[in-house]
Amino acid sequence: MNLIGTGLRLAADDYERAAKTIGCEVAAIKAVVSVEAAGAGFDAKNRLKLLPEPHYFHRLLKGAELKQAVAEGLAYKSWGEQPYDRTQDDRYIRLARMMAINPEAALDSCSWGLGQIMGANAETCGYASATDMVTSFLRGEGAQLDGIVGFIIGTGLAKPLARHDWKAFAKGYNGPGYAKNAYDTKLDRAYRNFARMMPVGADPLADGYLSMGDVGSAVIDLQKVLTARSFATGGVDGAFGKLTDQAVRQYQKAAGLVVDGKVGRGTGRSLGLAWAA
Repeated sequence: MNLIGTGLRLAADDYERAAKTIGCEVAAIKAVVSVEAAGAGFDAKNRLKLLPEPHYFHRLLKGAELKQAVAEGLAYKSWGEQPYDRTQDDRYIRLARMMAINPEAALDSCSWGLGQIMGANAETCGYASATDMVTSFLRGEGAQLDGIVGFIIGTGLAKPLARHDWKAFAKGYNGPGYAKNAYDTKLDRAYRNFARMMPVGADPLADGYLSMGDVGSAVIDLQKVLTARSFATGGVDGAFGKLTDQAVRQYQKAAGLVVDGKVGRGTGRSLGLAWAA
């Protein structure tokens, strides 16, 4: 399998699209990307960044294949029994040896691209298989970011990310051993750095409406009004996420308005929001 991709990097609108889909700030999804893959999905040779996990390979193999993998040092029972290969060249050499034993199990046993998503989690992200996911990721980092979004939504991590609950997010994303590598601390630090670089006083109403991904006091006011009218927003947290989007759409339908999930002047005025008067 040819694992050399396009090398296409992320664009600003890729992050904005991802943040709106998840219902979080752009700084939050940027933090995830920077911590999980040092900010890049391809290596210097335009190969997908990968990390083989021998304990996964051990779990997926049986019989003669397992015996061979163990004998060659490619599989072992527990995470951390041996140090990881340090370079991408060495990791690709290991992958080739793994694929010679069982190609699909080898792809399942590696984490891939920007988000370092395990191949075994491909279906959770919305792909048919690890092969399907890896093939998609080769198209560019935008496609890899779509995979991250799929994983975050598929594993129920959208709300912890939107609320900056880094311990809960890191545990769900990296597993119960997240604290050993301080993933929660790294995510918090990265988020704060990216948030400081965002435009000061960014106005969620600058485009004329509130929608998925917006944050701030205007969203808090919206959530308070919707909650008072018995449309569940998932809490008043100032983050326009999926539950707030769902509540807006339910209100728009009940009020006979255009159902698009966007709170512009019409929907805002109907809800009695001060800025829409």
